[in-house]
Amino acid sequence: MLGNVMQIDTPLNLYNKPKNKFVATFIGAPRMNIFETTLFMDKGKMALKIDENIIYLNEKMAKKVESH
Repeated sequence: MLGNVMQIDTPLNLYNKPKNKFVATFIGAPRMNIFETTLFMDKGKMALKIDENIIYLNEKMAKKVESH
């Protein structure tokens, strides 16, 4: 059986900062929820659209997701 190492880290970082979707859904009980979203700028603010809902990010959170 062959496998790939996805992330080597502390248990806390594996849980709080997973490097990819596989790690995020593999670690933890219950499993982390994953959902599709759209990230966009609206009136100079970064926002997320989830279904018909829009969530505006504060400056601190916007800076965290800018590079993604």
